[in-house]
Amino acid sequence: MISLGQVDDAGVSRSTVSRWTASGRLRRLRHGLFAFGHEALTRDGWWNAAQLTVAPDGAITARPACEIWRVLEPGHGPIDVIPSGRMRSTAGWLRPHRTALTADEVTVRRGLRVTTVARAIVDLADRGTAHEVGSALDQALVRGLLDRRELERAVGRAHGRHGLKILLPALARLSTHGELILSGTERDVRDAVIDAGLPRPLMNKRILRPGLLPVRPDLLWPDPRLIAEIDGPQHRLPYQQEIDRERDAWFTGEGYRIIRFPVEQIDHDMESVVAQLRHALVT
Repeated sequence: MISLGQVDDAGVSRSTVSRWTASGRLRRLRHGLFAFGHEALTRDGWWNAAQLTVAPDGAITARPACEIWRVLEPGHGPIDVIPSGRMRSTAGWLRPHRTALTADEVTVRRGLRVTTVARAIVDLADRGTAHEVGSALDQALVRGLLDRRELERAVGRAHGRHGLKILLPALARLSTHGELILSGTERDVRDAVIDAGLPRPLMNKRILRPGLLPVRPDLLWPDPRLIAEIDGPQHRLPYQQEIDRERDAWFTGEGYRIIRFPVEQIDHDMESVVAQLRHALVT
C-alpha cells in the first residue's frame, strides 16, 4: 500500500506512475492510493489505506480502533476516521467523524495512528450498539488498557453527543476491573440485574474443581452460593445435557443452588428472570 504523496516523495514521476498502473505493477484502489500488483487487501491493509487518506494528523477511531486495540472482535463495514481536514468522496469505505481531536487522544498502535481506547469507545457509542460499547469497556479494563481518569476526560469532552445515552448507562454498570462476558445474552441479564438493584454477579468466574476440569458459571453470587446459567439451543443436545447434569451435581454437592434460564425466556420475559433471581437472592 502506498499513497501518491509517498510516490512523489520517492522521486517517481507521474508518467512512471501512469506506466506502472497501465502495466499492472501498481493497482489504483482509491484516489491517490495504490497497491503493488493486486487489489486484494486484508483488513489491516484497508486500515493502512485509511491512515494514508487522513494523514498527517487524522486517526482511525470507533469500532476499527477498538479492533486494533483488540477490545472488540473483527467486524465489517466502513472504517471510522477523524480526518485532519476536508476529505474527498470516499465511496462509502470510510466514515468520517466531524469531531475535534486533541493530541493526547491519539497514539500509534500496530503502526497505525488511532485514537486512545477511551476516545475510541466514546466515538463507538455514537454509532455502535450497547453490547459493543459494554464489551469494549469490559475488555479494555480486563486487559489493563483503560485508565478511568482518561475515560472521564473523554466523556467530559463528549458533552452533547448522542452516544452518551448508550455510554453513560454502560459506565454505571461497569465493574472495577471489567468482566469476562461471553455473549450478548449474558450482558442483557447482568444489566437487568444491576438495573433492578440486585447484587452484582461475578461473570464467568473460573471455578477450580479438584480432579475435574475447571468451569465458568454464567452468573455467580458467591455469598448466597447462587448460580444462574443461560441455556441456548445447544443445551438441548443429549451430550450437553449430560455435561450440564454433571456440573449441576458437583455444584449442588458444594452447597450451590442453580437456576437455568432458557434463552427464549430471557429474550421475551426478562421480568420473570429478574423476579426469580430476586426471590432466590433473598431466600
